[in-house]
Amino acid sequence: MKLVKTIAILAAIIVILNITLLAFGLIDLFLFWIILIAVAIIAYFGIPYLREIEEKTAPKKEEAAEK
Repeated sequence: MKLVKTIAILAAIIVILNITLLAFGLIDLFLFWIILIAVAIIAYFGIPYLREIEEKTAPKKEEAAEK
């Protein structure tokens, strides 16, 4: 779960930075949308995929309690 949270926080920081750079005029609108779409794709497809992988590989609570 730690990897998923880290990627989600990083994506949020990228979006905030992207909006800030657009507001100050340091990037153009086209680049803003490209970055925003890339982050949205990662959030929509990548995060659930990574969460599914982590759930499969992480030990279950019942198994951890038995040990």
